[in-house]
Amino acid sequence: MIRQPIIDTKELINNTKIISFSGKNKYPLKYREIDDKFIIWYDTGPGEFKVNKISLSKQIQLNKETFLIFGLLQAEGTKSLRYADFQFSNSNPSIVRMVLDYFIRYWKISKQFWSVEIYYWRKDFLEKKDYLKKFWMKNLNIKNINVREGTKYRLSRKAKKYGVASLRLNNKAMAGMILNFLYKIVQPLVERNPIYVGWYLIGLFEGDGILLDKKLGKIGLSFNPYNSEFDHYQKILKLIGIEIDKESIIKKYKKYIPLTNWIDYCKILDATNCQLFLDKRNNIFIHIFLSNQYIKPLIRLEVLQHLPITVKNYSKVFNCTMRSALKSLHRLESLDFVYNTNKKPFEFRITYDGYEFLEFINKLKLIGE
Repeated sequence: MIRQPIIDTKELINNTKIISFSGKNKYPLKYREIDDKFIIWYDTGPGEFKVNKISLSKQIQLNKETFLIFGLLQAEGTKSLRYADFQFSNSNPSIVRMVLDYFIRYWKISKQFWSVEIYYWRKDFLEKKDYLKKFWMKNLNIKNINVREGTKYRLSRKAKKYGVASLRLNNKAMAGMILNFLYKIVQPLVERNPIYVGWYLIGLFEGDGILLDKKLGKIGLSFNPYNSEFDHYQKILKLIGIEIDKESIIKKYKKYIPLTNWIDYCKILDATNCQLFLDKRNNIFIHIFLSNQYIKPLIRLEVLQHLPITVKNYSKVFNCTMRSALKSLHRLESLDFVYNTNKKPFEFRITYDGYEFLEFINKLKLIGE
């Protein structure tokens, strides 16, 4: 069993400063040790407000769950170091619960510091208010929940059935720690390590991923054009072999990165272990991917692996002309999925990459069932 790398949070505490709302003052964090935790706080000076002390785990594992959660925070959390405010918004109770449980379990942040604001944008707010509160209390196992009606001009019958939950951490010192962990630990690591990229991308796509076309299976990744988010995404996609052009994307699409090439789909599905989304969008995307006009001919390798791979056999099995069969085999050869034996004209064998591709396809089929 491979042990996951661990981050010592003492170093992060020493390198984190809480910025005042005015932006003029920076407060270093203070701490004391108790067993496997630190108790952290900061001093604001005489006459200022009293800061609540909060517990923090001495060590944070750099495992799949950590990178997935911080991918979600990068997509749907507040990210301003100046205000050191932690908010994570999502309409899926299981996703919100996953984020909450992660910080309680791994970071040892007491449940007393968490609260939830529910925003509801349907017209039957007064009828549903109590029901919504009970629904989210049951799903999140948290008592500090407030339900609010959404802004009048945005009310819609198509709005989320149970509203949108905004998970909040009511402690500025810990919010600052989480944000610094994102910027100083997680982001630099995922920009250098393709394994971390795969885990992180699951969170990113669950939060900011979009299924552009359910029929064609085109996907995209939203970004904020007013900060450095695009540059960060460009680096991590490049690490798994996907090149994107910033200037042309911002000019044409403005706020999202489209991914429409089947080769890029293979790369991103491979990086995420075929789990690009956490919800039903994943099965939709996989199903359409397997039906893609460029992928279907490649999947024919499954049948060919049990036969002598010749132009004649290909033509018979798939009921196509010899010319079409030869063209298909040359395409497989250009992708390094088969190679010509040179012993007989137009006879091929599957390469190592070809067998890896078939394993990848089988994994997709199992997940997409």
